Formats: sequence, C-alpha cells, structure tokens
Amino acid sequence: MHTQGGSLSDFSSSVANYGDSRPSCYEFKGYGESRGTCMKNEVASVENRTGLPVTIYFNSGYRGDSQVVPAGASANLVDDLKNDNASHRLGGE
Repeated sequence: MHTQGGSLSDFSSSVANYGDSRPSCYEFKGYGESRGTCMKNEVASVENRTGLPVTIYFNSGYRGDSQVVPAGASANLVDDLKNDNASHRLGGE
C-alpha cells in the first residue's frame, strides 16, 4: 500500500543530482505541503507515469542504495531511501 500525498514534481529524463538549495535545486511543484522546497532527501513516494522503469538512488550520480519503480507503478520508497534520496534514472539501472 502506498500513501502518496503532499506535493509532486514531473520529470521526462534522468536527474543525476536534485541539488541542495534554491535556486539551483529541483523543487516540488504541485499544490501540496512541500511546494517550492528542494526535493533532495525529501521524497517519500513515487508515481511513475512513464513507459519505462525509474530507479531512485540514495546518492547523487546514480550511486548507492536504489529502488526500481516499474513503468506505470506507484510505490512508497523503502526505508533506506525514504526522505533520503538524491537522484533518479529513467529507464532502470
């Protein structure tokens, strides 16, 4: 069971580093509670709206622990990645 809520951000490509501070970070864009804050180390769940798997990584540069979210799936991030993530790669690992 996933408990998605809060704000969101859409991507159509891989991001090697979410960034640490504004204005050079990727921000939550939706109307939820986190709107306008940097995403790095703040993502708890994922909805993959693409036709490809997406891998979420603990570290920038697609390194460290990871979790694959299949195409079209939604998931809560595993404990090691929940609110502790820094990059994602579209198309899997």
